[in-house]
Amino acid sequence: MNIRMGCITVNKLLLLIILLIHLSHTSPLTNSLDDLKLNKSFHPSITSAERVTQLHEIVGPEFKEIRQLLDEIRIASLKKHGLFNDQDPTKRIDRQLIRNKLTFDDGTEASINRQISDDLFENDILLTLNQAEDILREIKQSPNLRRRGGRQAISNTRSFWENTTIPYTFNVAQTNDEWRKSIQNAHRHIEGLTCFRFVHYENERELGNKDYLQYFRGGGCWSQIGRIGGRQPISIGYGCESLGIVAHETLHALGLWHEQSRTDRDNHIRVNFDAVMPGTESNFEKRSEQTVDNMDQPYDLGSTMHYGSKAFSNDAKRHIHDKYHCLKLL
Repeated sequence: MNIRMGCITVNKLLLLIILLIHLSHTSPLTNSLDDLKLNKSFHPSITSAERVTQLHEIVGPEFKEIRQLLDEIRIASLKKHGLFNDQDPTKRIDRQLIRNKLTFDDGTEASINRQISDDLFENDILLTLNQAEDILREIKQSPNLRRRGGRQAISNTRSFWENTTIPYTFNVAQTNDEWRKSIQNAHRHIEGLTCFRFVHYENERELGNKDYLQYFRGGGCWSQIGRIGGRQPISIGYGCESLGIVAHETLHALGLWHEQSRTDRDNHIRVNFDAVMPGTESNFEKRSEQTVDNMDQPYDLGSTMHYGSKAFSNDAKRHIHDKYHCLKLL
């Protein structure tokens, strides 16, 4: 391993993820998702149906199967917590009722993505079919998983970016200068703390067969996990333009899951499921060592990839608590 000017240059790009995990402690980016405040210039003309149509067009023919797996993931999570029973009407999922009840605006992307939450994992992740299958398998097998040190970044080498230079484009038909600047500001912030570099291409034809990110003004704030291949969309919709949210969605694309999904999560925080909106418990499932790898980095309570303390709350009160009170989650 060679160290040059503070950057780690190795063949396995997974080691670069170590640098990303410390974003919040080495900069004023954010203190968890509670601080990823939305730009309130929400554009109401994008309907729920249009948002779902966008997702369907991006995913393609696998969308319906992924959507079914997301339902199975939610049911499996509820069953694990003893909160679902096919024979008991009081323990069934009514997704529309959940969306109607989640009226509390926590000031983050959790609020703006509410109408497409059924189609996303953990509120802002657009899964591939293989990822959805792996997560469902993990939840069903979770009582038998070996408990090891925390892991948080993707471990599938096929999802690594081939090098540290990430090409990106804008869907110019939907953007303006201020919107583009918000994304480039987030890029500069990440570049200042890691070895990744972002290179803008005006013309997609210049990219040839390269994999690249395409930012567009979709219906919400969401991304995919790791390198998917080809043109990879990141939605920075109306209201999602803050530095923290753009960086958060970009880090998903570089390979990071949410921090509170780590296997060792319960050693550091306590999730009060009594205060979580019924039916949203699957947002707090932990990943296993089979799918994510943290490179033995410490748990980061202040990470920009960490849920805020009120995310998916049923009464606007905190339900994620710092176990050792070393960081106040407001």
